[in-house]
Amino acid sequence: MAKKGENLTRLELEIMQVIWKRGASNVGDVQQGLGRELAYTTVQTVLNTLHRKGKLRRKLEGRAYVYNATVTEAKALRELVVELEKRMPVVHIDKFLLSKDEYVVCSDHYAAGYMAARHFIERGKKRPAFVGGDYAAFAERLKGFKKALVEADLPVDEQRCSLYGPESNSMSVVTRAVRAGADSIYAPGSSFEALECLHVLSYVMGLKVPQDISLIGGENERVSALLNPPLTTIEEPLREMAEQAADMLDNLTTGQRIPERRLVLPIRLVERNSVQ
Repeated sequence: MAKKGENLTRLELEIMQVIWKRGASNVGDVQQGLGRELAYTTVQTVLNTLHRKGKLRRKLEGRAYVYNATVTEAKALRELVVELEKRMPVVHIDKFLLSKDEYVVCSDHYAAGYMAARHFIERGKKRPAFVGGDYAAFAERLKGFKKALVEADLPVDEQRCSLYGPESNSMSVVTRAVRAGADSIYAPGSSFEALECLHVLSYVMGLKVPQDISLIGGENERVSALLNPPLTTIEEPLREMAEQAADMLDNLTTGQRIPERRLVLPIRLVERNSVQ
């Protein structure tokens, strides 16, 4: 019996990715989802191996087995990275829970949340809201956001300042924040979170930004400035983070000493027209 933590081969990972995407699948489903030709018997053999490794569970439906993942994609990838770190240097970007031997480059998420809240407060906002998913980077921003509210003696309302899980979506969270009296919203992230928020506010709820409610987002290069209104953002140094991580990795592979294992880069406020 193979151990549950046993490493995945390249083909096994490829097949796991099909199941993570499709959900419950039989051999034919996986074969179709691979996007390339692979013999039925080969796919079947790999699925059975993954089952023995504890990565999949299977259930007989009719005459065929249907397979489901027993581990999440994130967990499996973390295991691969841990194994990789045993053989070569690895530099993480935006990882928060570090062991003493890990290297990371990240932006100052705490400062981003604090800066956004301070910007609202300095413009007279009394009920700022935070909209972000339940992930480590958003949690750090929320800590900074709440700190600024506490310093200004403003209430920290959980209806306006909490993280949302996978069972929620941006529309429901933004709607809840507005109904809880928010006069401004910080929607951080570089994956168009603020654009979704702006859409909900403008086209679903019929509010005007910034006349009815102010909005700060994460910077999306060549997009944020073109929105209506042009979006005030907190810009994270994504390009510099990548360059610093590459430099750190290069130094590690050549045996140079790295004085600081954790490198935190500063953020900046980009003022445009979405805060009044």
